[in-house]
Amino acid sequence: MEGSEAATDVLVAALAAFEGRALATLIAAILTAVGGILLWFLNRRYERVEAARLRDERSADMQRALAAEIRTHIHQLDPEGLEEAAAWMLQRIGQPETPDEGGARFVPLIPRERHDTIFQAMVADIALLTADVIGPVVRYDSQLHTIADFADDMRGARFTAIAPERQRQMYRHFIELKHTARRFGEDAVAILDWSLRRGGAPPRVQ
Repeated sequence: MEGSEAATDVLVAALAAFEGRALATLIAAILTAVGGILLWFLNRRYERVEAARLRDERSADMQRALAAEIRTHIHQLDPEGLEEAAAWMLQRIGQPETPDEGGARFVPLIPRERHDTIFQAMVADIALLTADVIGPVVRYDSQLHTIADFADDMRGARFTAIAPERQRQMYRHFIELKHTARRFGEDAVAILDWSLRRGGAPPRVQ
């Protein structure tokens, strides 16, 4: 009887030891799994935070570059300068090129201009800009394309062939398009500056 009880005690002790080791192994496995999940979550969170930071930096760099490009063009679109040049041009249109009355009539020479080089280089990443910014910037750039298309019409043979009065009307409209581009550019710069500051209410644009 005593031998049987001793064997039982040994078996119970062995089972207890095994259960203890199994429980320890199970706990260790659970802790390892939890630690792995937590580490994965922290890594993913870091990646998202870092991606957002890089996106914000890229967006800010784009906005600074766009604002600088638009400001440069706004400076060139000085209203007084535009009107002085327009007054001279409108007076000259239809006049003889030379004192000889039989000479060719004066027709304005419209140079090619490019004021959206930076915008075009960044257009593929325009989604990095907020909706508040995209609208005014795209409207300004669309106005530049309108001006360019109108200028192309004024370089063609049809423009040269029409009556001087009609040429003056078209040139006057050309200048008005430039005035509008200035207003749109001012709106775009204002919203870009506000976006970079992110302080206060957004500016009112036309």
